[in-house]
Amino acid sequence: INPQTVSDRELIVSNAYVSSKRRERYIEPIDRVVRVSKPVSETKAKRLDDTAEPNEIINQLERGKELEHQVLLMVGGVGSGKTTFIDYLKFVALKEHSNSLCWLRINMNNAPVNREEIYRWIRDKIIKECISELKGYDLSSLDEIQKVFSVEINKFKRIYGPLYGEESAVYKEKLGDEIQRLLSDIHAKTIGYLRYCCGDKGKLAVIVLDNCDKKNRDEQLLMFEVSQWIREEFKCLVVLPLRDETFDNHRDQPPLDTVLKDMVFRIEPPLFQHVLFKRVQLALSKMKKESGKKLSYGLPNGFHVEYPQSDQAYYLTSILKSLFENDRFARRMIVGLAGRNVRRALELFIEFCNSGYIGEDEILKIRASEGKYSIPFHKVATVLIRMNKRYYDGDESFIKNLFSASHDAPTPTYFSRLLILRFLKQELSNKRYTGIKGYISIDSVKKKLTKFGYPDENIEHEVRYLINSKCIITEHLREDDVSDDDLIRLGPAGYVHLDLLHNVMYLSAVSEDTNFLDRETAEAIKNRIVEPETHLHIKNNVANAKDLMSFLKSLKSDIKSSSVFLKDDFIFDNLIDLSECERAIERVEQSASEDPWFNADKNLKRGQVYKALITNSEPYGFFAEFDIGITGLIHKTKLNDIVPSIGDKVSVKICWVDVIQRKMSLELIEILEEEADELNFDD
Repeated sequence: INPQTVSDRELIVSNAYVSSKRRERYIEPIDRVVRVSKPVSETKAKRLDDTAEPNEIINQLERGKELEHQVLLMVGGVGSGKTTFIDYLKFVALKEHSNSLCWLRINMNNAPVNREEIYRWIRDKIIKECISELKGYDLSSLDEIQKVFSVEINKFKRIYGPLYGEESAVYKEKLGDEIQRLLSDIHAKTIGYLRYCCGDKGKLAVIVLDNCDKKNRDEQLLMFEVSQWIREEFKCLVVLPLRDETFDNHRDQPPLDTVLKDMVFRIEPPLFQHVLFKRVQLALSKMKKESGKKLSYGLPNGFHVEYPQSDQAYYLTSILKSLFENDRFARRMIVGLAGRNVRRALELFIEFCNSGYIGEDEILKIRASEGKYSIPFHKVATVLIRMNKRYYDGDESFIKNLFSASHDAPTPTYFSRLLILRFLKQELSNKRYTGIKGYISIDSVKKKLTKFGYPDENIEHEVRYLINSKCIITEHLREDDVSDDDLIRLGPAGYVHLDLLHNVMYLSAVSEDTNFLDRETAEAIKNRIVEPETHLHIKNNVANAKDLMSFLKSLKSDIKSSSVFLKDDFIFDNLIDLSECERAIERVEQSASEDPWFNADKNLKRGQVYKALITNSEPYGFFAEFDIGITGLIHKTKLNDIVPSIGDKVSVKICWVDVIQRKMSLELIEILEEEADELNFDD
């Protein structure tokens, strides 16, 4: 699922590569959310119609030596598949050209990002890549060293050979000094190794600067300067992966303004579910080879289950079915939180598979159905919101609490995050605040929002939090060292969080991570979630969400009443409007109300007397059915010396009602009508 080695990557591109076809991109509603982060302009880069048949790039690379001293930009978002696509070019699409191309891959993750160190570091890495390519050569022998520096040594021979004679001791001493000088000269050594590894064998050196796109804007621009230096100094083609935001926002400025248009290619990510299906299929094929190995797990009832390792295929199949076939909520969440980063989406999928909320009882159902079982929607939503935490903690989850009053904030407030995200969504959709469309400076956000009574330091603190949570994206792509002049926009994860306001399970989870100002509300929520068996029951979810809404509405009312400026402020009302949250709760309540037990505690109040019909008897008591369709127990200790019969119409007192356990206790008051044929409460 998440390859770590070159051999794993080769296996994937050879057996599970998913192409990105232009006509298939953004075809489902969730992809419109992701599309918001799509670059504004694509006119300065060539788009690939089908990455499985990248003729646009192949035609360029077939030019061979003509591409020496050139830079090829691979533009796309982080995790959009640039590295995988380069692997695909090397191992699949251009495999037949292996005799004419020499691939040198340099991992830039740990590269120094300053001009004093980067150039020596790059040369050292190129040399190491060349040595790796020259397996089987004894590069410590004098003969091979002379081949590495053949051009320089031949030049030395032409000058000093006739002068001293090649067999003389003086000549050999000076030749030794020259070889030592060349070996200690990192630049000459790089030229020599590149020539010996690639050029002398008739191959074009293709130097790939992997993972440059993971760096921030300034570091990426430095990497572009480095790539320009490499192509000027050495005979090679430099392939540089670059973030699309960096290219689009700075393509007309130095140093990017020097790049040739026909050497810039844009990589769009394939649909996430297609990638996942292929990866899982590959995993399943490998599992079949390990079918003999036995694994085991325990059930909640104490039974021990043993199964072949190949049965894990059922688990992966069922997870896929649960995420993509029954409801789009899960896919919308994963794709939105990951943005256009397929790599991050795969990591989220792995987290989902490892969640403790998918218990052994669910695993048994999956195995029994041979992978055809779908995990219930409420459990899927619970896993995505809580991952491996029993109690929701917004700071620890991929999904953040939009109503958090952070203890470490200078002035804790409950609406800052919602205010910021809604402002960015509404304002940037139809206005241009800067020279870069879709962005606004942090300073401008602060000036716009402080009029609602939120201090500068509070807005700044929450903007930084939302940046680190990937709900907001900075133009320079850094998540730290952010200043007021930096430009920001709403990211796909921000859109997902705003959509979550329609989800009662999210609102219920947030209630567990909210600093309530009144102890009574906090105690009520605590009492509902303290028992693991009933913690996540729909009744508790609705009750917790309603308590949260009551608290937030009260806060909003207090804010408006305390400020003469906000009493009739439509913009403020709109930005922290909670009506969609309330409507979501009402929808769930209305849907759940079809179950007579959902509101049984309201319809049958404790201590009140109601009419019922005796429907069954057991040694320990009698069962009485109410007109709303639920049945309760009259224990033999609560008969009050009255012995009813099945069919009797009786009057009972409610002792207690547990809507979650679907049980109630009744006390018999009197028999109203013996063996009634039909219960008629209008009598």
